[in-house]
Amino acid sequence: MQQTLVPTRRADGVRADLMCAAGAAVLVAAAFSVPFIMGRAWSEHLIAAAAPIFGIWEPHIGWGTGPAIVIAVLVVLTGPELARRLPWRPMLLSAWAASVAWTFSLAMIDGWQEGFAGRRLARHEEYLWEAGRVTDIGGMLHGFSGRILDFQPDSWATHVSGHPAGALLTFVALDRIGLGGGAWAAWVVVLAGCSSAVAVPIALNALGSPERARKAVPFLILAPAAVWIGVSADALFAGVTVWAVALASGLLFGYGLYLNYGLTLMVIPAGAVLLVRGLRGVVPAVAALIGVALVVAAFTASGFWWLDGYHLVVQRYYQGIASERPYSYWVWGNLAATVCAVGLACAAALHRVVRGVVAPVLGASNPRCSDDSDSRHPGRADLRRSDGADTRQVGEVGGSRHSGGAGSRNSGMLLAGIYNERAGFGGSRPHARRDDGVDTRDDGMGARDDVGGSREFGIDARGGAVSWSLWLDRWRSGVDPAALLAAAGLIAILAADLSGLSKAETERIWLPFDMWLLAGAALLPTRNVRVWLAVQALAALSINHLLKTNW
Repeated sequence: MQQTLVPTRRADGVRADLMCAAGAAVLVAAAFSVPFIMGRAWSEHLIAAAAPIFGIWEPHIGWGTGPAIVIAVLVVLTGPELARRLPWRPMLLSAWAASVAWTFSLAMIDGWQEGFAGRRLARHEEYLWEAGRVTDIGGMLHGFSGRILDFQPDSWATHVSGHPAGALLTFVALDRIGLGGGAWAAWVVVLAGCSSAVAVPIALNALGSPERARKAVPFLILAPAAVWIGVSADALFAGVTVWAVALASGLLFGYGLYLNYGLTLMVIPAGAVLLVRGLRGVVPAVAALIGVALVVAAFTASGFWWLDGYHLVVQRYYQGIASERPYSYWVWGNLAATVCAVGLACAAALHRVVRGVVAPVLGASNPRCSDDSDSRHPGRADLRRSDGADTRQVGEVGGSRHSGGAGSRNSGMLLAGIYNERAGFGGSRPHARRDDGVDTRDDGMGARDDVGGSREFGIDARGGAVSWSLWLDRWRSGVDPAALLAAAGLIAILAADLSGLSKAETERIWLPFDMWLLAGAALLPTRNVRVWLAVQALAALSINHLLKTNW
């Protein structure tokens, strides 16, 4: 068969990375500057002295400063290479341990009591304040909704009233098994929140992209979000729901609905995963819905009706400081706070996220979302047949060889991602994919399908009608998993932002969505990864040393 040599294009995109990061930096700078420009009378209504972050300006250091710097340097210098070379399970365990160490060291900058075990999770606004006073769990669930509204003698504490009954029930359960108190609660929160550094790679791997999974790990470890993971129960909520999506667990998803009303938006990442899986996702989806129904039935039978709680929480929300906080500032200030939590690296990758999701929709093969393809073999060209097929072996990715083929791509076992890094959801047909995300099955013009090239993309050659099934199939095959999950997290954030039910404090409230947004950093070029990791670490260290966050 005649072969032609098609040179690899070097669409490096670094300039676009810098422009996206610069735009995000300007947004953050504006959010911090506007309160000072507008004056004290105006800024007092923000009810956040360090807006857009909920905290106060108080430069300080602590005994966690040194360890935090050391961990940051080690992850920046060795993290990418270790993530690439370590066997799958040791890599995941190392990621979890490193994330815990990073989060704990940041918390210790404020000291053991103030930064970890005492003030943050044991204050009168928090769950522990109420957990020790619950003597009858059944009675607590049955009468939970009646105590949500404020200005009653028995109104719940602020955070308890603002969440479904499952949040308080979790800390009551910890107290009952002997893990009461701030220190135990803090460790549970940290361990659960940091496990996102394991769950997100498992989700990426299960979607058939182990290379993206490994590249995302260092960014998940050094996420500036660790500043709030160590001090907020929202980290627990993030851990539960990220695992719910990664494992397609209806029980975890249902439990998440009773931890935070806003976690209904986690249906967006879950829906994105199911969309990629196609028909193969029907059975897991049905199983997940059954799991959700079981959790809902259990809480309803216990006396707590979710919708009643939600409507009362909306009323309680506007009984408090939310009625004073101006939507006109927080609708974009929230996004600045999110940039502080996910870092400029995620902002830099935003254009790559968009291209990774949209390009297959337009009928093109997956765009070059990073410029590190064949970086170990500069100048190498792709050898393709004239019909567009790539002559490289299916297992060859970005210059390195990975075994596995149709069987490894089509595994239907969701948990297999924990044990076998080549297991996948099986929603896409097997095909060669380089580390830069380029689908090598076609010539980049979308003019060939799997049946001898007899049909063009989306067009039936016999009748000229649009074939939506083929169109969707091509999108599934071409979409970049890291881009898809990051886009899903971003859409969930935008939906929450526009709702107006999250004015301020989103640096902690949106942690469950931030974890998916961090997956987008895996699209950044390999040669620039250490620079972006250093930027992430510097952001976290700066926030923790310049501010005293309220959470």
